[in-house]
Amino acid sequence: MQVLTLPNLSGKFVDKRYNSTGVATLTNTLLDAYSVVWSKLGAAKAPSPSDFAMKEVWPEHQKRSPILCLRPSTAIGLPLCVLWDGFRTFIVNTSDPNTIPSPAGRQAGASLCETMGDSFESEDERSSVIGASLEPVVPNWRSQYRVEPYAGIVLGQIDRVLPLCIVREDNWESTTTQSDIYMKTSRSYEILVQELRSKGTCPGYLAAGAPAFLMCFLGPILLVCGGFFDGERTIVEPLIDPVIMLRGHTMTKQRRLAVVLSVLHDRLSDITKLTNTPRLYQECKLIGSEEVAQLQFQTPLTKDAFGAVNRPIFLATLHRSSTFPSIEDVVVKMVAESYGADVHQLLAKEGLAPKLYAVSSKTGIPNAYVMERLPQQWVTLYSLAEDSPSDFEQYSQGILNKLKHVITVLKQQGYVHGDFRSNNIMINTNTLGDESKVDIKIVDFDWSGKAQVAHYPGSRNPNITWPGIPGGPVEQGDDEVLFRSWWQETVKDVRKKLMVY
Repeated sequence: MQVLTLPNLSGKFVDKRYNSTGVATLTNTLLDAYSVVWSKLGAAKAPSPSDFAMKEVWPEHQKRSPILCLRPSTAIGLPLCVLWDGFRTFIVNTSDPNTIPSPAGRQAGASLCETMGDSFESEDERSSVIGASLEPVVPNWRSQYRVEPYAGIVLGQIDRVLPLCIVREDNWESTTTQSDIYMKTSRSYEILVQELRSKGTCPGYLAAGAPAFLMCFLGPILLVCGGFFDGERTIVEPLIDPVIMLRGHTMTKQRRLAVVLSVLHDRLSDITKLTNTPRLYQECKLIGSEEVAQLQFQTPLTKDAFGAVNRPIFLATLHRSSTFPSIEDVVVKMVAESYGADVHQLLAKEGLAPKLYAVSSKTGIPNAYVMERLPQQWVTLYSLAEDSPSDFEQYSQGILNKLKHVITVLKQQGYVHGDFRSNNIMINTNTLGDESKVDIKIVDFDWSGKAQVAHYPGSRNPNITWPGIPGGPVEQGDDEVLFRSWWQETVKDVRKKLMVY
């Protein structure tokens, strides 16, 4: 249940009591339209969880003050498994086939699988059954928790709350609501954090990031998410794939659910022991050295030459004692799959890529690649052609020669870049005065590696004429093929722009 309250308004906008039937009809029509507009305005400004989760509301709200919940894909924060080790451990242990469920987890899993396939008369009835089934692992639910972060603006009501540990939202069935359960739960957690901040309660918990497990029940489906507050923004993301709470002859679904609930119960004790904000990558060991440097994240990189960045790339500072200055601006790229670190290092040694300072890895979380942050005079080749076509035209031969040299260096070692496009080529605009000294650096080595070993992703931009096939190997000559395809087009486009000027 959600209630929107505003000063001097008590539910009716205007008294509808009129003697004239015609006037009353017109008034009713206007009032109905006004009510719809007003309700949408109120939901957009300060939506309750149910209002926020409606498909007409959350896309607009996420444009202004987004919850970093991966919807849209640009609303991305630091991976939760990097922010708190409890999330990482939960992911690792629930995916480990050797994890043995506890008796309490088995009991709760069996009860849910026996009941969640049934038809319920109401959402409250389903919620009551869920609560009773979870008693072995979560015995202290507070029902229908009411939150009011800002008096007089919006109220929210969360189905169940285990103080400081779990937020739970239940939906009767997928067809009984217009609200997305994931977005609803994300907003519930955000409101809960806002309430804790506004009332000044649990300062230690907030200082530690207010980590919480968020349980989304949609009919017989359970989605377990994590929530974290980084001091500025709320971060929410699914921790595991949805779990089906139905019985089967093989009992695989029931066992999977028992494992998830058992591990969840174990991780709750981690939250109660929090003392400060944990960061899994607070430090990194420098490549080619025994020195351990401190790493401090700043902000996510939100835009590149083509607009929004939907990958976890962050601006940070590297703190070390062996160099002067001791603090250096860096970029940290989180990569869960392959990354051509060998290719990156090869080009960096040749001065053709940003320096790669460190690679940090830990089971269950993306690897962190810490690299040099290029100063502001560095721009992408794509941006140079778009914003300074005369410079591109004047120094195109020097740029072309340097790019051919990069491809030659890669070929000599049997390497490929895989995504050799203008947005992945950085150019130092301060060196454009001399064609023989044009300075470029290659970035983005996600598809890089040994020729025929490195692979393209399964999905690529369909508007680009790519060599090879999606998901297939990157061949030795693919970089040159891709380079030629866009270079000639770029030169033509630049000359057209200059003719217009």
